[in-house]
Amino acid sequence: GKYDCIREIYYDGLAYVSTRDASRIADFHKDQATVNYFKKTRNYVSDIMELFYQENRAIDKAQGVFNDREALLSAKAELEKRDDIKITRSLANNIEVNLKWVNKGAALKHLLDYLEIKQEEVLAIGDGDNDIEMIAFSGIGVAMENAILPVKEQADYITSDNNHDGVVKAIQKYILNEENKVC
Repeated sequence: GKYDCIREIYYDGLAYVSTRDASRIADFHKDQATVNYFKKTRNYVSDIMELFYQENRAIDKAQGVFNDREALLSAKAELEKRDDIKITRSLANNIEVNLKWVNKGAALKHLLDYLEIKQEEVLAIGDGDNDIEMIAFSGIGVAMENAILPVKEQADYITSDNNHDGVVKAIQKYILNEENKVC
């Protein structure tokens, strides 16, 4: 391909990656926990484009994981010229490509409609730009302290970061009504 990255495609919630790309994952994710997570959660195929043509159906999403920031920014800028897709990032070194209308907020709305739960009864917690629509849609949107600014701007509340019990604190505050208590 044009950019040196780990390419993944998703079908039915499962990630597929070529065995060649998978063998290079430690060059793209520097911490061992992320490398281990990647290895446990991916399905290996000889060629993801061959899988794409074989499946002959829409993918859930595509993802690229980069180890060169300039390449990531160049690929992101190139993809953002299209008006039928939306680019998000859940990690510092990835790009996620979805159809424009596919996001966590739309998925949450669909789930709530199906379960007959009111929007105002939902608390959502996030930190990355793939969480923005979900935070904005939920009854109570909570941003982690380490969240990016657009997530914080959409949030009703900013909790501590993940190293300081941020999720626990948000649940205690809004679900259990136990302010200032951790575990």
